[in-house]
Amino acid sequence: MTVSLPLVFVLGFFAWGAVKFLGVRTWVVVLIALFGFWLSTPPPVHTHAPTEPASVQRSLPSVSIDKNTVAVVLVGGVVLTALLAAVAVTAISVAVAAAVLRSMLRDHNRR
Repeated sequence: MTVSLPLVFVLGFFAWGAVKFLGVRTWVVVLIALFGFWLSTPPPVHTHAPTEPASVQRSLPSVSIDKNTVAVVLVGGVVLTALLAAVAVTAISVAVAAAVLRSMLRDHNRR
């Protein structure tokens, strides 16, 4: 798909209207525009004739995974998941406390 200049002007006008009148953030418009350009980019065209690949024998390094390694990875995953959950619970409780405090201050300022 080729992007013509009139289309760019029309889409730019719509983006300007969305930012100006609808209150859409500028970074959202930029992100959507970049996604549109990514979608409109055609896939690369390969015009060369396929050649037979050279057979190369590559030896992969041997990796030994024992029970201790699996246990350490699982325990590490559980610990990191627990830490992430603790951070999420803390963030939620701080947000609730801030909302309650704001409500109390608003009621106090009305009196």
